[in-house]
Amino acid sequence: MQEYFSQYIEEYYEVDDVVEEPFVPKLEERIRLVNIEDVISLLEKEKAKDVKVIDLTYVMASPFDYMTICSPINPRHGKALTERIRQSLKLNDDGDSVNRQRVLHSTNSGWFCVEVNKIQIHVMSTEARARYDLESLWEVNENEDQAEASWVDDVNVLPQNK
Repeated sequence: MQEYFSQYIEEYYEVDDVVEEPFVPKLEERIRLVNIEDVISLLEKEKAKDVKVIDLTYVMASPFDYMTICSPINPRHGKALTERIRQSLKLNDDGDSVNRQRVLHSTNSGWFCVEVNKIQIHVMSTEARARYDLESLWEVNENEDQAEASWVDDVNVLPQNK
């Protein structure tokens, strides 16, 4: 019986032929995070209308670097477009889920929002886009400094007690 166990132990600890494992790059090299070019090309490929990109890097309080606004052909296309964006941008080249994302939508209002890493994507119906007018709220105006100076002058100064 002892012979059996010693033989078993010897077989267990035998050195097998060295199997060469494929090279696996570092995690940082494998992860392909989404960038704004990926989003724009995906929206164009999925036939989104009137794609607008707003750079938010100048806004210090914004958690996003870019805001993308587009319109679908119809409400059904809006829902499908949002789902396609979510599926496509979720995975990297290896099929691993690496991109942090969140999907917000309201089918009644015609406004779908997908947030992927530092990019916010709004899929809005033409009516919702006209109603909420996000472009004019977030766009940088050349005269912004002058406009800001003008409303600073409009501030009412409280009279001081003498």
